[in-house]
Amino acid sequence: MSSNHTASRSLLLDIFRIILCLGVVVYHYTPDRPGSGPFMVLGFFVMSGFLLGLYFDKNQQFNVEQFYIKKAQRLLPLFITALILGGILRFTGEYLFTGRLSLLPDFNTTEWTNCNLARLITHYNVPLWFMIVELNMLICAPLFFVLYNTRWRIGILLVCAISFSLILYSQLTVKPSLFADNLYYLTLYRAYQFIAGICAAKIFCHIQKACSTESCINIRKKKWHYVKNMATGFLFGTFIIISIIFMICKQNKDLHFFNYSITFDIICVIFYCILIPLLYCYSINPRNNFATCIGYISVLTYPMYLVHVIMYKPILLLFDKYAHTCPNLIPAAGAFIVSLSVSTVLLHLQNKYFRTNK
Repeated sequence: MSSNHTASRSLLLDIFRIILCLGVVVYHYTPDRPGSGPFMVLGFFVMSGFLLGLYFDKNQQFNVEQFYIKKAQRLLPLFITALILGGILRFTGEYLFTGRLSLLPDFNTTEWTNCNLARLITHYNVPLWFMIVELNMLICAPLFFVLYNTRWRIGILLVCAISFSLILYSQLTVKPSLFADNLYYLTLYRAYQFIAGICAAKIFCHIQKACSTESCINIRKKKWHYVKNMATGFLFGTFIIISIIFMICKQNKDLHFFNYSITFDIICVIFYCILIPLLYCYSINPRNNFATCIGYISVLTYPMYLVHVIMYKPILLLFDKYAHTCPNLIPAAGAFIVSLSVSTVLLHLQNKYFRTNK
């Protein structure tokens, strides 16, 4: 793919990102925990790897300084703000409303072996864990760049090796204490999803280059567009159907066996590795205002994903204390509106002071 075609903005991909974010919000705001959360998180990690792969294809030279400066300007202000905001709301809010700090007993002097920053953060704010994993993956970006520019078979073999090891791990009756019931939150567990997205980008760019040659333009152009449109519609429709099923069915009933299943995760990763490139290359020509609005909402998902959980707990406690008979939907709706407002303010400040709106 030529550099002028390798942009990170795509209307369908922006819409897809918005759907993923809403699916995670519904998961966190619903007491019965519909199965949309883990399914949507997989899409975020594969998409991150895919977009990083597109960046590698566009830039034949990897400028380490420029890459990390841009990523730091875009991610760190939101991460640090959400971390501080989450800590304040968690500790002060619970103490004011309940008179206790429920986090402290989990980290007393008898459990120092399990007391670490990652566990502390995931205990009160799961989306910050997502950002930590993203940052860990970006630290390895130079290594991924080298991997991207080697033969694509090596990347696929690496993904298969990690996936196979995870499947073997899932079959162990007695798991090592280091990974006991925390595999879902480990960076290594997400590495194969990230690398799979990078491999998908490499294969996608290779196909785009092959289809852009003079011999293929006239012969295969119509057939390629027909197959692409059919496949995109079918897979995107399948994604919507699966998402609706996950939101309707409860994990503790019909879909319990999908919850944190490594085998099912791998199937979902393969599904996303096909769907995301198709969504990216699907061309739509909407009105400029609509495209601008979708693009802004898509960028808004970054702060929204970070703050929606930490805003929910204080609002839920407020309603529990002062409105005992209110429906469960009201605290969730209030938390969503507040989170959206806070996210908008954070995004505005970030664009104003760090110039990351482009």
